[in-house]
Amino acid sequence: MPKVFGVPLEPDIETPEQASQTLQLNLSNASRLDKLSFENMSLGKAGLDKCIDITYATTGVSGTAFLNTGKLSLLNVSAPTFQTTGSQISQLNIAGKVDGHTYSPTISSSVPEITVNSDRGAGTFTAKDSTVDRIVIKVDGTAGPVVGEVEFKNVHCSIGQVSLSNIKAGEMIQDAASKFGAGTGIDSASYVISSTTEIRSGVSNLVDTPISVK
Repeated sequence: MPKVFGVPLEPDIETPEQASQTLQLNLSNASRLDKLSFENMSLGKAGLDKCIDITYATTGVSGTAFLNTGKLSLLNVSAPTFQTTGSQISQLNIAGKVDGHTYSPTISSSVPEITVNSDRGAGTFTAKDSTVDRIVIKVDGTAGPVVGEVEFKNVHCSIGQVSLSNIKAGEMIQDAASKFGAGTGIDSASYVISSTTEIRSGVSNLVDTPISVK
């Protein structure tokens, strides 16, 4: 578990006169949690380019620190845009409606299936029925934290991108109720699974349809 939760952040650069309304979790190396859960949340603030951001803590650990999880779930999640980079996902199953998408993961048989069954010594974190400007999860260390399951359920962004990076997951699922679209039309991808995302196997049931998430 991280040693500290809830330390006040520096004000946003865009609005330095205001206290930060960001929910940020700093997950230290080898910390263990049975579940990270975010449910019934509304996000978004003018000027922010990301509303959900899973990433490395510093550039020095960009190639070593990963959020290691057995399962990552996005259930009825919406945002203007979405992108995954620099990750390994054994089984990628995604559905939903998107305002144009690019699906270009790298298939690799070496991507391991990650299973996290032991809760011994593990903590937990839940955010529910809350309104914040964004959710930031930063991972640190030579390997990163271990989390049994990461779940975003009924989480909606009015502005910004869902950005997922530095993740090693046994499974990632996104349900058919999820919607992503910047209103730029289906010929301009609002949803991207990048080539730096490695998967062992995957199923894509994404449906291109004009959507503008506000």
